[in-house]
Amino acid sequence: MEIMKVNKFTMLKIAFHTLGCRSNYADTIEIKFAVLERGAEIVDFNTPADVYVLNTCTITKGADKDAQRILRQLRKKQPTARIIVVGCLAECGFTQLAESSLVDAVVQKKDRWQLTDIIFGLRADTVPTFKVDLLNKPLSTLLKGPGEFVGTTQMRSRFHLRIQNGCENHCTYCIVPRTRGKFTSRSPERILEDIQFLTNLGYEEIVLTGTHIGAYGIDLGLNLFELLKKIESSKMPRIRLSSLDPNELSVDLINLLASSPILCNYLHVCFQSFSDKILKRMGRQYKLAEVAKMVFKAKSSIKNICIGSDVICGFPGESREDVNQAVKLFLDLPISYLHVFPYSERSGTSASKLDGVVPLVERKARADLWRSYSKQRRGEFLKSLCHEQLEIIVEQTREQQLFGISREYAGVRVDLAEQDLSALPAIGSRLNVMARTVNNEKEILLCDFLANQHAVFKHVKKT
Repeated sequence: MEIMKVNKFTMLKIAFHTLGCRSNYADTIEIKFAVLERGAEIVDFNTPADVYVLNTCTITKGADKDAQRILRQLRKKQPTARIIVVGCLAECGFTQLAESSLVDAVVQKKDRWQLTDIIFGLRADTVPTFKVDLLNKPLSTLLKGPGEFVGTTQMRSRFHLRIQNGCENHCTYCIVPRTRGKFTSRSPERILEDIQFLTNLGYEEIVLTGTHIGAYGIDLGLNLFELLKKIESSKMPRIRLSSLDPNELSVDLINLLASSPILCNYLHVCFQSFSDKILKRMGRQYKLAEVAKMVFKAKSSIKNICIGSDVICGFPGESREDVNQAVKLFLDLPISYLHVFPYSERSGTSASKLDGVVPLVERKARADLWRSYSKQRRGEFLKSLCHEQLEIIVEQTREQQLFGISREYAGVRVDLAEQDLSALPAIGSRLNVMARTVNNEKEILLCDFLANQHAVFKHVKKT
């Protein structure tokens, strides 16, 4: 392919799209900072660009199909653009992607040190080496930190900061240990430096993310609780944890969440199943009775806590009686919502060889059942927040409405009165609102500004 000419007078336009988990979003953010440092302009994925980077997920066959669909649409709309695929599908589907006319480059983790050169269309042997090793070294040791351009470039309203990468659990259904590489943790010092840097840039919430953050520090002789204690000394307005395994909840961690002014009252605890029989077939390392005690402890200790979870439906060997028993146990737990996934076979995993395959139609029916319970629980949780004062991060303003997310991970909508419209809060601003009622269809809280919020408007920019 012809090498793109990049000079100081022409900014290369690069668009990104991310599929999958928070870890993928953290990857994309790191890549964005790397190309911004080299003078590129980041544009929306749905607008014309010189280069499109698709960060893929391969946790299910459906995720693979989503990536292929996006690539087909993109090649049709932008036939002359460079299209680059990274992420988990680049690891597992390299040959198929590399032979496809839909993409120009497939970058695996072993080649990520060349990623910015590949994006810019530069040969590695014609320019100084510019390493972007997203797996084994934090970007902040190679660049200036998360990136000096973040304050002027529209990014996500909350920053997803990676604290580790890799997973060594080897659950029978999961291919992530093959795609994410060895377990590595970033040092507490580097994490604290980045938190301070992001705080100075104006970010009001940082989400600590990674492939398996509950095991943070096992390679450093540390643990997640010790890291959070160090972060407690920072001046960051609020910190949110991403997903934890149930057996990684501890009394110390729960007590810290209960007492900390900066840690969000939120946990996402990845049960994956509410059946001990199925958990054993999944290779999960806990019993429900043991971890349920910690979930109840969190609910009773942390005010207004939102506890989310995941459930995989139709795993091999799961009977209808198993489902009925699992639902009964779930309804006894103080869980606020579920992420529901119909089981999808993934070649290369031991689960794909298990007997007792559940028909696809039945998997879908079970997923619909679990989603109905999730919607019910979500509504009940949101209702419990009514008439409470909530602290939100503004994520979007649209016409006469403002949307945000609370410390409790509740979606919020504020309908703006005429007197509110002279100055709108900037995306990423932190504001206080009063929860009024629930929109059950949208699963969000309808809220009002507190009277003193009008004074805050004078100090934030108009959108």
